[in-house]
Amino acid sequence: MGLFPEDVSTTGHMIDGVFWLAMWLTGVTFLIIVGILVVAMVRFRERPDHKARFVRGDSRKAVVRTLIFASVVFVVLDLNLAYYDFKAFEAVVSDAPSEDEALVIDVRAQQFAWNFRFAGDDGKFGKTDKKLVNNETNRYGLVDEDPAGEDDLTSIGIIYIPVNKPVIFKMSSNDVIHSFFLPNFRIKQDVLPGMTTMLHIEATKTGSFEIVCAELCGLGHYSMRGQIDVVSEEDFKKKIDEMKAAKEDEFF
Repeated sequence: MGLFPEDVSTTGHMIDGVFWLAMWLTGVTFLIIVGILVVAMVRFRERPDHKARFVRGDSRKAVVRTLIFASVVFVVLDLNLAYYDFKAFEAVVSDAPSEDEALVIDVRAQQFAWNFRFAGDDGKFGKTDKKLVNNETNRYGLVDEDPAGEDDLTSIGIIYIPVNKPVIFKMSSNDVIHSFFLPNFRIKQDVLPGMTTMLHIEATKTGSFEIVCAELCGLGHYSMRGQIDVVSEEDFKKKIDEMKAAKEDEFF
């Protein structure tokens, strides 16, 4: 299983790489520093044939050595980590696919549930109004007069996405700040009331994976979990058809 949850995304390995790089660089540096301290403690300790003396460390030689060591640490650790962190951030956040080639899902967070909405056959989401939001009957605040929302498909707590296809999540909150966290995709994003935040993923493997809230959002925060099921393109179409049939049944 390893130290991390299974990586099932196209960019997860880059996040893991940054963690492993940080561990090795800081680990080796730590051992070197501890080694220097141990040698200094043993070699320069006070003993019968050697009297320990206090050194302020402000001599020219000491300052030069400190600057050299600090420069090496900066170049080897800081610059390396900054470079690979930027590359990972760019891949995970900046290189977003276009909405034309991706599946767009509207995510609405509330205490303490995840709500998901697909655009219907028209490919358009119905308009929403914050004033119409009701966590029991109208979680999205859908405007009844907008025909684009009549074929929208919604689900609570579970979402289906096709494997090997870019997915864009557009997210907002009905109440407080939440955080949409997909451990197996190595990504999270705050979900805020009053504005829309976005993230994108692409799954490389089918299966069921956990969705959690990574922001303390109230007494029920621990229970704010969901599930993302990655399925084949064929199975995804079947799931959408099932959601359409279930919605039609609501009117008959």
